[in-house]
Amino acid sequence: MFGVAEVGSHYPLQAHLPPQDSGELRALSDVNETILSHFLCLHELVQWWQFVWLPLDNRHRIFLLSPANLAGIRANYVLREGAASDLALRLRGEGVSIGELFSFISGLYFRGKLAYANAFSATTHETPGSYVITATGRLVPPETVVTLEQVSEMATNNIDAADRRYRDPSDRACRSLSANVKDCCDVVLLGSIATPKYVEPLIHIFGERLLFPLDFVGRGDMSRGGLMLRAVEAQKELSYGPVLNATRNGPRPPKLIPRAKRFST
Repeated sequence: MFGVAEVGSHYPLQAHLPPQDSGELRALSDVNETILSHFLCLHELVQWWQFVWLPLDNRHRIFLLSPANLAGIRANYVLREGAASDLALRLRGEGVSIGELFSFISGLYFRGKLAYANAFSATTHETPGSYVITATGRLVPPETVVTLEQVSEMATNNIDAADRRYRDPSDRACRSLSANVKDCCDVVLLGSIATPKYVEPLIHIFGERLLFPLDFVGRGDMSRGGLMLRAVEAQKELSYGPVLNATRNGPRPPKLIPRAKRFST
C-alpha cells in the first residue's frame, strides 16, 4: 500500500512521462490529488472500523478521573495552616504528585480509580493513560507534581459547567486531548455521571466516545472504589457504555461481597 508521501509524489509518473506543457502538468496533478483523496478516505474508514469493531482489548483507552473533594475533612488535614504530616510538609516544599495527594484526601474512591486506570489504560507512548480533572479546568496526569499554592487555587474554584472560568479552560484541555488521541481511542470517565458538572463539558467535546463503567449506576463513591479495586485484583475489566443517552440514575445495586480475609503464614 502506498504511504501518503508516496501517493502525493509526482516522481513515479514524471519519470516515465515528463509533462510537455501546463495542460499535461495540471492533468497529472489532478490524478495525484484524486489518488490521495481516495487514500485519505480509506484511512478514515479504517480508523472508524477500528473504533467500532475492534475488541475492547485491542482499542486504545484512556481514563479521566474525577478529583478529590478539597473542602472535606481529610483535605483540611493537609491544607490547614500548621499541618505537620509528612504529606503536608512535602506539599509545602518540593510538592507531591496529585495522584498521591488525592488518594489520601479521597481514600478508597480515588485509590480505586488510580489503580484501575493504571491496570487497564492502553495508549501510545506519547499519551498518558489517565488524566485527573481539576477545578482549574486542566487535565493533568496523576504523576503531575503540585504545590500548596496550586492546590489552594483548585480549592477556591468550583467545578461548574455553567461557569466560564472553569468551562473555557476545560474545553481547551478536552479539545487538545481529543486531537491527540484521534477517533480510535475510548475516553472513559471514572466519576459520577449523575450530575452535569463532569459530563456536560466532556460530552460536548468527545461525544459518543465518552464512556463510563455501567456498574457505576446507583453506587456511591465508596462502592465504586471497592468495585474498581476488585476488578484490578481479578484482572477483569468492567463493561462500558456511552454516556450519551445513558441512564444516569438507577436503583442501588446489592452490596459488594466482602473480600476474603488474608491470613499470613
